[in-house]
Amino acid sequence: MADSSQRGANNGKSVNALHAMKILHLNTSDAGGAARASIRLHEGLIQSGMDSQMLVLYQYQPDKAKIYKLQPPSGSLTQKIRDSLAARWDNRQKKQKLGHKTQNYEVFSFPTSIYDLSRHPLVQTADIVHLHWIAGFVDYPSFLEN
Repeated sequence: MADSSQRGANNGKSVNALHAMKILHLNTSDAGGAARASIRLHEGLIQSGMDSQMLVLYQYQPDKAKIYKLQPPSGSLTQKIRDSLAARWDNRQKKQKLGHKTQNYEVFSFPTSIYDLSRHPLVQTADIVHLHWIAGFVDYPSFLEN
């Protein structure tokens, strides 16, 4: 059992128990402002001895520690074509919903995505999932349901 110097604001949990927690950061990309902030947080947690990992949809910096790119599901050619068509249909539907709005409007993102991360092994084993910029990556309805 940890001595009192290791307890306090941790609600009675020892520092070692907190370090055993698995933290997962989700960000659409590993590039851009939100990515820089999330990577700094991720790397700081690793340097502190925490088990921190990051999952991204688009990876431009493959040399970063414990940052993983979402791998497309392996499947038949038919499944890959179906997934591609579903993505195109989804994008078209979203553009139609925006209707007459021009490109001068603020950035707008939909809460839906073709990716179901709720079954991803990193998500399933995480104690904490930290959502950063997740537009187009996380499907809010299915993710938050689980």
